[in-house]
Amino acid sequence: MQAESNRSNPGKGDPPQNGIGTGQTFSGEASWYKGRGDPNDLTAANRWLKFGTLVRVTYGNKSVVVCINDRGPYARDRHGNLRVIDLSRGAASKIGLISAGIGHVTCEVVN
Repeated sequence: MQAESNRSNPGKGDPPQNGIGTGQTFSGEASWYKGRGDPNDLTAANRWLKFGTLVRVTYGNKSVVVCINDRGPYARDRHGNLRVIDLSRGAASKIGLISAGIGHVTCEVVN
């Protein structure tokens, strides 16, 4: 498991220079939480992606690029499925997920 990102400023939400994704996508329920570090950083928790991975998360017509820096989520959605990603408060506010609390998102690995 990679514990550190090789980026100079992980979690601050800067997309990769070329802005092109890898094509690896997944979707499911997401929520926001108070995770590690500054809650305004654009970070997220995921169970299987390496730490430091950048992911574009889309909710409705808004997207944000987050850096994976934590493990989880372990909570289940209303259908009994594990949620796919937990966003920091800062990331959730960028895409309008704060008031909803939980919502269906599409995620694309961008690095």
